[in-house]
Amino acid sequence: MRKTLLRFGMASLALLNFSCGSGDKEVVVPKMELAMQRTLMYHDTREMKKANYTTADFNSGISLENNKLTIFLAAEPDEIAFEIDETDLLNGYVGVYSLKSLPDPETGKAKTTYIYDNGDGSGSA
Repeated sequence: MRKTLLRFGMASLALLNFSCGSGDKEVVVPKMELAMQRTLMYHDTREMKKANYTTADFNSGISLENNKLTIFLAAEPDEIAFEIDETDLLNGYVGVYSLKSLPDPETGKAKTTYIYDNGDGSGSA
């Protein structure tokens, strides 16, 4: 009888330990890597302004409001935002999302807004 209770107690502890530990799975978040290159060419002067940015150059933000996921990236003077409807998000958010762009913006999932601040007070392009 004593051996049976000891075995039952050991089995219960093992089962309890296994069942408690299975719910504590660590969530692995993929490392975010960003890169952006842009070139502006002024046709009247043929002046070109180039910039290359990496992850360390960006200030970023993410919000999930009004049924939309918005990802915002800024590296002075460039800013870009991607907005994706909640219904278009993949499970776990990780995936490849096509951009809404010309010639057919209705085929993409991510609305894109780009701002270049030219810093002369006349506004942005």
